[in-house]
Amino acid sequence: MQGFGTQEVGELAERQPDPVAALIALARGHTVFCRRDVARVMMALRVEFSGQNHPVGREVHRISRTLVKRCASLIEAGRRNGSIPPGPPAKAVALAFRQCYLRTPCHAERLPKWRSS
Repeated sequence: MQGFGTQEVGELAERQPDPVAALIALARGHTVFCRRDVARVMMALRVEFSGQNHPVGREVHRISRTLVKRCASLIEAGRRNGSIPPGPPAKAVALAFRQCYLRTPCHAERLPKWRSS
């Protein structure tokens, strides 16, 4: 399932000079990716296999956990360099951040299309 946007969005984040820019790139890249038809496949898989002990469901869950870990690492790095203030545990913030950017494309459908740079 690596081809479902995780690599291309992740590469945008890796090119950023600091953790905050990387988090913004993840959110922006995810929104752009979700405007493509292939993103609907991942959504359908998530809905179809959620809560089931099935290899596809486990892989979808693994991808989600990996993303939360990546965001938590960026949040911790931002706290170390002072660009993100202290607060709740990084994993809790990462989960909240993920929920925000997963929902953004739903609302972005009402906005004009744009391309990432």
